[in-house]
Amino acid sequence: MNRQAARAIFASMATLAAMALAQPAHAAAKDITVDEIPLGVRADGVCNVHTTDPALDPEHGKDKVLWFIEAGAKRIGRIDLVTGEVTRFDMPKVTPVGYTTDSLDSLPGNDSVHGPCDLIVTKDGTLWFNYQAANAIGTMETKAPYTIKLLDIPTPKSLPMAMQLGADGNIYVELTAVDKIARINPVTRQIDEFALPGTGNSPIGGTGSAKDGAHWIINMRSNQLVRFDYKTQAMETYAIPTANAQPFVIRAYDDGLWFTMYGANAIGHFDTVTKTFTEIPVPTPNSAPVGIIMGPDGDLYSDLGGTDKIARIDRKTRRIVAEYPLPTKKVWPDEIKQGPDGAIWVPQYFGGTIARLWLSSFGKDPGYPQKPKKK
Repeated sequence: MNRQAARAIFASMATLAAMALAQPAHAAAKDITVDEIPLGVRADGVCNVHTTDPALDPEHGKDKVLWFIEAGAKRIGRIDLVTGEVTRFDMPKVTPVGYTTDSLDSLPGNDSVHGPCDLIVTKDGTLWFNYQAANAIGTMETKAPYTIKLLDIPTPKSLPMAMQLGADGNIYVELTAVDKIARINPVTRQIDEFALPGTGNSPIGGTGSAKDGAHWIINMRSNQLVRFDYKTQAMETYAIPTANAQPFVIRAYDDGLWFTMYGANAIGHFDTVTKTFTEIPVPTPNSAPVGIIMGPDGDLYSDLGGTDKIARIDRKTRRIVAEYPLPTKKVWPDEIKQGPDGAIWVPQYFGGTIARLWLSSFGKDPGYPQKPKKK
């Protein structure tokens, strides 16, 4: 799918956004249950979720709290998985920096008035997020009084995008509009920037948990993976074989790097030892895979923005073995994650809700909301 087709899909979804159902919905099959979790008032641009256990960040958590982002409303939300209580926190009021149209082209759900779109949690329990409209990185306490502070990025109009914890203990942020990555010391708050090789890259995602000990970055427009050496800051680029694949989200597991290619309608795998690529086509055309995450059963799950489904990938056979439809259509599932309850949680950008998936292969479902254990 090219950028023109992507924009057409986004425009169609925006038109239908007001029609998307905000009421809880439910779908069940033989091996899967899908519920849409109501968030109280209708959410605006739900684009990411995260848990708060730093030892297992970013895929898991133990505190039974799920954080989510409403990019359009410039809010961060907190869901108590035991009680079902939803709490929201507004971003500080700022004057938008005013990005150019080109710097945001083909990035789903982004424009110059949007707020945060990614978040992580460091070992001290601080929640970190990007705030694009302010060209800043924000911090928020994960306990009351939930104080929010902003840290300016040195390069103007940088468009901070995805955030990761690096294996070196620092925070890394892709600066999409200026072809750089930022490194943030979470203790001193010092920000250092490193330019990526070449121009027109649009770095959009990364991972700090690769088994080769390096940080890996996705360049969306230049169609590359980039290896960043923590010690030397040296960078190596690896071209994705399929042209205009539009890689988006990347994760690292024990068998290498896995990433989505919503332009190529495929899931990619990169072996960091042999430096070879494998591409797994999504059976349904124009599916536009966005996020990817490992489930408790060891399989991978990817949200398909173009078809409102969740794909299940067998890592051993490297095949897509199932596609599970979401209850509501035209929701654009975005940045799938595993929650602290073991379920797969799917923010629905235009749907205003978050879907929760539980498969029989995960074991016994603790349910939502969970009932506190009797003393």
